[in-house]
Amino acid sequence: MILIFASFIIWATVFINLISWLYLWQLKEYRPDRLLVHLTGLSRREITNLYFFGHFRSHFRPTFRAAAIFLLSVGFLIWPLFFGVNERRLFALGLLNWLFLPILISPIVILTSIPTTLVRRLIVKAATEKMKRLKEMTVIGITGSYGKTTTKEFLAQILSRHSPTIWTEGTVNTLLGIALTILRDVKGNERYFIVEMGAYRKGEISEICQMVKPKIGIITGLNQQHLALFGNFENLLAAKYELIESLPLDGIAYFNGENEDCVKLGERTKVRKALYKNNNEFKLPAIIPDFLRLNFSAATIVSKDLGVDDSLINKAAAELKLPKTAPIIRRGIKGAKIIDNGFSATPDGFFAVLTFLNNQPEKNKILVTPGMIELGSAGDQVHREIGRSAAGICGEVFVTRGESFRPLVDGWQSGGGMPDKIYCQTNYDRLIMELKNRLNGDTVLLIEGRIAKAVIAALTLEDDS
Repeated sequence: MILIFASFIIWATVFINLISWLYLWQLKEYRPDRLLVHLTGLSRREITNLYFFGHFRSHFRPTFRAAAIFLLSVGFLIWPLFFGVNERRLFALGLLNWLFLPILISPIVILTSIPTTLVRRLIVKAATEKMKRLKEMTVIGITGSYGKTTTKEFLAQILSRHSPTIWTEGTVNTLLGIALTILRDVKGNERYFIVEMGAYRKGEISEICQMVKPKIGIITGLNQQHLALFGNFENLLAAKYELIESLPLDGIAYFNGENEDCVKLGERTKVRKALYKNNNEFKLPAIIPDFLRLNFSAATIVSKDLGVDDSLINKAAAELKLPKTAPIIRRGIKGAKIIDNGFSATPDGFFAVLTFLNNQPEKNKILVTPGMIELGSAGDQVHREIGRSAAGICGEVFVTRGESFRPLVDGWQSGGGMPDKIYCQTNYDRLIMELKNRLNGDTVLLIEGRIAKAVIAALTLEDDS
């Protein structure tokens, strides 16, 4: 009886962890390289939690591929039971499945990539053929380590007032996502198509460019984000520069003039080029943080070169809306202010939002962050620099990811931060309790990076969560 009960517990854990691992594969776009980088960045405690408690999140998407992997995995895990079932066999098989689950399901995930790759090629081919027929459409490509989505959204809000314009939705920036946008949403009467382009290795942006044939390219900024996937910074630069290399002789390239690496890329560019910098030429709504003005400056210089006059840009500026990926100012409990920049965390974005936090009038400033991922060998140094900057701005820091904690502490203390004012808190229930005890009308809380939605919900007013 005891063995049966133990078998039930362990098999329940297996299936919970199966969903957990499927979530991680899905989160990393079923890419072994991204999953491996994620796992190597986890601490021993986080690996233990992953095995015992799973890593399920509410935004797991039950797609056809996820369902296929789940069913194939279940079949593979239980097939030995068809040769006979007894208490010991049930327990032993459950224990082996639990211990080796990541290894057992990985081949199944990779196996499903065969049909998905074939379908992907057909979709990309159809999208490429459709783009070839749209000779009057000007394609504007946008890439960079940060600022892509916001720059795209700002540019779209201006150009759509001037001519029929379409753009990739949200953070869609992969070859397949863009191809589906072309097939589904492009009607053929659009004057401009703004395409956000992302990459985790060399060649990916080149593939996108072969499909959409951009005439205008914008590089919004470069830093060490995803360096672990590229291997080194030179590979990252080369990957982003593929956009500029794809431009025709009569194309034009725009570079962030406040980013040293962008300036260097501009210097070697042969096609027509321009640098843009932050300016206050147009008045923006109060909801637009100062550190996003540079992205609007990029949108304005491109728009002007495309013939949009200042009066129309002024109208767009007055009604400018933030994309969903931008920081959100929320009303917290007990009168506190919460800056939710939880979509993602990049080095430059992190420094920029810290400056924004520093300019807030509230006296008590608290930072909550898991740190940044996929920074490779630059990770510790970047986190030390973040910790040093935070020490001059924040009264307290809560770190929700163990791997980021030590370098952040080193930077925090070197910047003059008190050792007992930076905490590693990976338990979200305890984190909520700690923060609730600190929030008041003179507190501003910055959430930088992705943490559980339950934390934000518990700290914000109901109509603002």
